[in-house]
Amino acid sequence: MRPRIAAPRGLARVARRHLASTHPALRRPRQLDADAEIADATDIFSTPLPSEQARRHAPASKRAPQRRDIKFAYADGGATAERMLYFSADDVVGSASLAEGEAEPGVEPGRVVEVRRGGISGIGLVLAPILISGRDRLLLLRPSGEIWPVTKNDVQFSMPPSLVPAGLVSECWAPELLALWARGEDVGVASGADSALLGEERTAAMLAARRRAATLLRTVQRETERMEARLTGGSLKSGRGGGIEALYEAFAPAEPEQQGAVTSAQAAELLLNADGGDKAIAVRPNTLPAYAAHVILMRRPDLFLADDAGMLESGAFLVRSRNARRRLEAASQAVAHDGAALQAFVAKGAPLVAAAREGRAPEHVEWTEAERDFIHLLTLSLYEIRATQASPVHAIAAGIVKAFGIAPDQRIDSSVVAGLLADLGVLPPSDSLRTSMGAESVERAIDRSRMRAEVTGEAGAQAPVDTALDGLREDVAHRVYVIDDPSAVELDDGIALERMADGTFWIHVHIADPTRYLGIGDPAALRASFQTTALYLPEGTTPLLPHALGDGTLSLGSGDGQGCMTFSARVDAAGALLDSKVSVGWLKSAVVTTYAEVDARLGLDVVPPRYPFGRREGGAPPKRRNDELTPADIADLGTLRDLAVVLRRQRVATAGLAWGGSEPQVKLLNAPRPAANMFSRDAIPALPATFSPARPDDVAYDFAIPTTNLFTTVSASTTVAELMILANRVAAAFCAERGIAAMFRSTVAPANTSSTPASHTLAKLLELRAEGGWIEEVDVQRANLAFRPSAITTRPAQHWVMGFTDDHTGYIRATSPLRRYEDLFAHWQIKAALAGGSVLPEAEVASLADRSKRGEQRAKNIDKQANAFWTAGLFAQRRAGPRPAGYAFGPDAVDVAGVLRGTVVGAPAMTATKSSTPVRVPALGLTLSLNQKGRHTHLAIGQEVDAVLDETQLWPAPLITLALA
Repeated sequence: MRPRIAAPRGLARVARRHLASTHPALRRPRQLDADAEIADATDIFSTPLPSEQARRHAPASKRAPQRRDIKFAYADGGATAERMLYFSADDVVGSASLAEGEAEPGVEPGRVVEVRRGGISGIGLVLAPILISGRDRLLLLRPSGEIWPVTKNDVQFSMPPSLVPAGLVSECWAPELLALWARGEDVGVASGADSALLGEERTAAMLAARRRAATLLRTVQRETERMEARLTGGSLKSGRGGGIEALYEAFAPAEPEQQGAVTSAQAAELLLNADGGDKAIAVRPNTLPAYAAHVILMRRPDLFLADDAGMLESGAFLVRSRNARRRLEAASQAVAHDGAALQAFVAKGAPLVAAAREGRAPEHVEWTEAERDFIHLLTLSLYEIRATQASPVHAIAAGIVKAFGIAPDQRIDSSVVAGLLADLGVLPPSDSLRTSMGAESVERAIDRSRMRAEVTGEAGAQAPVDTALDGLREDVAHRVYVIDDPSAVELDDGIALERMADGTFWIHVHIADPTRYLGIGDPAALRASFQTTALYLPEGTTPLLPHALGDGTLSLGSGDGQGCMTFSARVDAAGALLDSKVSVGWLKSAVVTTYAEVDARLGLDVVPPRYPFGRREGGAPPKRRNDELTPADIADLGTLRDLAVVLRRQRVATAGLAWGGSEPQVKLLNAPRPAANMFSRDAIPALPATFSPARPDDVAYDFAIPTTNLFTTVSASTTVAELMILANRVAAAFCAERGIAAMFRSTVAPANTSSTPASHTLAKLLELRAEGGWIEEVDVQRANLAFRPSAITTRPAQHWVMGFTDDHTGYIRATSPLRRYEDLFAHWQIKAALAGGSVLPEAEVASLADRSKRGEQRAKNIDKQANAFWTAGLFAQRRAGPRPAGYAFGPDAVDVAGVLRGTVVGAPAMTATKSSTPVRVPALGLTLSLNQKGRHTHLAIGQEVDAVLDETQLWPAPLITLALA
């Protein structure tokens, strides 16, 4: 047996066993309440969180329990001041309808969890998952008896599932109480309305259950405090002490600029064993010692930074480097005491600020290392904005701004800091910092994984590293068409047609083959697994793979004799799939052309985009060649287009919905490439820069609104997209038939809710669809369906949103390996099978899929924020002044200072002080929030309104809002 030790007296009130392997002497807990039958609370030590991977990678059909709908008509959601403070920033406290959400392991009913947001934190008991305005929320019972709606992202720690008996959880809550909420009464406090609705006996039982649950929550709080005292008490016997300094010394790398990583369980284990000796204590995740360590680490963001994307799942903290700690401490002292270094920085920087604000040329200065540290911390305050921890950089940044005497009567927020950085010649007006944010998030993810050493090294091979399949490659004899936008640089795919004697067709999709030059364990491949996708932002592109890979000739059509992967499908004229195959080949030549050219030659009536803010005169010419298409090419492309129509018709015959319009495409026309990562200390310049453009008003934009409905009209771009879907399906079939674990995409059908009208059930919506599964957005909003998020599984699962309802073949991505890690990984697995080698086992695939999913979400957020940032910047520019010179304006030009006509496309979301109603403005191609003070429900979905631009802001988060005209 493993050695065991006794626990301190206070600990025994909650737990009998400490991690099973270490504490046999703990006694069974005494009753927490005379009439309470708490499940074995000792499991707070010994029961870990159930496997997230098992749930995440299970077939979707097995993850979606039956939903129970709850009627709820919002009028005025009652809430306490404390709850309003918690949700006043950006969340809703009520909506047009509620329905129970889907339970997930770790946050399912009965879990005791910790939530953090906006500087407020605490524990609570999850009572039920619900939907509010179509968004997943959790009803949380607080120790005070209040009930809050929180998001899963707010949950930072989850206790063992057996801490609270299931029966007690169900006794604490009644779905009918939502009716009280609708009348503006607090469902967390007993009232006469409770009894009237539930009856006196049921109400009394519910309140008794809540008292028992609250007793348990308060006990957890007390025992957490006791465990914190034990962990931070240090140790005389060990000679090296304990507490936070011992943690930092143990997990901060010796390399001064290297960041480390630690989990709460590892931290607890180190501190519990500070005495040394033979009786080592092992700490499992999601137990009380781990939670106490979690709380301790959360309090010290100057040393430990919580995982800002997946704290609940990972429990991981980033350990600041030793130099980062030194910089924080030195700057804190300088700000607190108006130190000489800060005074020198202000003296040197003040003339730069004055010159920038007066439009004068700046004086020549050179920053010292200490001054570059100040600038670095100013920039870092624009990144560390997640409010689960109070980052010390914000106080430092505010102190620096005050030292400059800037905005003395104004709240010092990120917009003031960004303005100071611009005036100091650090932040160009053409850099939203979103490229840097994406890069920094990747760097921190790498450091949390402890894989820093593995991602450093060569950028990628210029010569092939995988030639095992070269002997199987055959020359591609047919014409291959590589079609994309003129500005596209990474050309992943080409399409081809082969006509068969029996009237059927082989459709071949040829894909670039970067894995011929890149092994799955190469540094560039490992880094790509964290970045997940190339970033295409208005101010510039961040590629997924180094350009030097394959000597820079991986894009299809860039050279003769390129290696390629080919996904082929034989179909008939009706679009039925008859056969498929996967192969490798040599692409000897390709026809490279554009969507517009193909549409024009096929005679398709594709309406050009609209430019509501004008189009820059003398635009840049296409960046790549546009080969001449022969009559035979036009015939083949026309047939491929016809086949795409019938293929999509078959695909969405019984499933799939598509609505909304294509988002406007905003680009900066005069922006230099942004810095790779302004949040790196090494990126801080020694000299202030002179920028071009010099001011935000000088930024030139291209804002194009697509006008063709790509779902009802099959153009060249939708033809290519549909054939890529076909190729991905072929790749999925290859993996499914051979039992190869892969990253299968999965979605389930949306569910009707209690507020779904009979005229707009899911079945009715499927009947209302037009070509390509298209349906009007207002119809989807009227339906008030419950949509579930997509998932990645390691085995085939249905992908309802794409029209694939079977769970035998599934769907994977394999057609964009130059841009997405998922596709790269599919190539490695498929090529290993083709070569007769070993594929990666399921457990490793699951781990990579989890990493890829997180990276994908980070990239989506960065892309969304960048587009919102520059759209807000464009609106602010055009609202403030006359139309700029150098633009051609057509009849569709919009004056954002005037009245804008829009359509209500959703129910209002309400906070403590305002209502926000989504309104689609066709002239701008955007859905914006129409804000009203107070709580309003008078705007109906589908109603047209006249609105004016209300607020535009760039920092701390991009925002554009409307007000009623």
